[in-house]
Amino acid sequence: MKRSNLLIITMQSVLFNFCNPINNRPIEKKFSRCHSPSLLSTKFNIQSYMAEKRKDLMQSLEEAVPIKEPMELYKSMRYTILNFEMFGPLMSIAACELVGGKQEKVMPAACAIQMVLSMAMIHDDLPCIDDTDDIRDGKPANHNIYGASVALLAGDALGVLAFQHMAIATKDVGPERVLRAISELGAGVGPQLQAGQVVDVLSRGGGYSLEQLEFINFHKTGGVYGACMAVGGIIGGGEDYEIEILRFYGQKVGLMLQLVDDLRDMDEDSKNDQVTYPLLVGVEKTKEVVEKLSMDAHDCLHGFDQDKAVPLVALNDNVLAYIR
Repeated sequence: MKRSNLLIITMQSVLFNFCNPINNRPIEKKFSRCHSPSLLSTKFNIQSYMAEKRKDLMQSLEEAVPIKEPMELYKSMRYTILNFEMFGPLMSIAACELVGGKQEKVMPAACAIQMVLSMAMIHDDLPCIDDTDDIRDGKPANHNIYGASVALLAGDALGVLAFQHMAIATKDVGPERVLRAISELGAGVGPQLQAGQVVDVLSRGGGYSLEQLEFINFHKTGGVYGACMAVGGIIGGGEDYEIEILRFYGQKVGLMLQLVDDLRDMDEDSKNDQVTYPLLVGVEKTKEVVEKLSMDAHDCLHGFDQDKAVPLVALNDNVLAYIR
């Protein structure tokens, strides 16, 4: 079953109560309710912002993964990290800047995120995992160009290189924070992501229950993008409660994006006998969940510097606009 790169974690069963992990008080008491950042986001060009950040990320990825021998391996690695969705690392950059960090400090982590998500994409598309995924985002899947063997090894290489690159290339960040960020990313893309993949694979043929689908969405998408936001907050110097808020934001926007993708791909998913949230519970119920996730994501950003929060507010609003 194809899971999109636009990401998400879900449903009412995983909508969290926000709580300050330091003093167990509701986060909103820690934050002051100031003017709504959505008013600021109306004049913000999220497409230009993302394009600019993507350009910087692409340059850093080019440097991190140069072409060398054996060329087929490195071409395969670069094909996926440079040509597909970069939403996760861009979220991490925005999270870092939101808590006062600089882009250059989080860029190695953003590259690492793109590497591990590319590993997941390559492996997810392989015929042994999903024999319907020959095309991703309108482009041939990695194994359709380089063959399944090279694609598998390229994914393996990216998954390991990510953590090495993050460890040696991150500068002017305390070692405790670097180690914490590495651990956070590992938790997000390790057994958690693979657990979602395994349930996805083993559930095929017999149909998915709502509980199984929610488990898959959370572990393959929501938890991963929550980790992306948390990594940015850690590298940027965020407080513990801020990092948890950013994690919640990433989870909710991630689920929004997954559900929006599911709505967009309903006809194709139905033809391929793929079970998605709108096919299981209906279009209107799915839109209701997207609205709820958007409200929760928006609430996460109250109390942060409102100017710095604008990119994340605009991102949330831009996703929500699809269903309106």
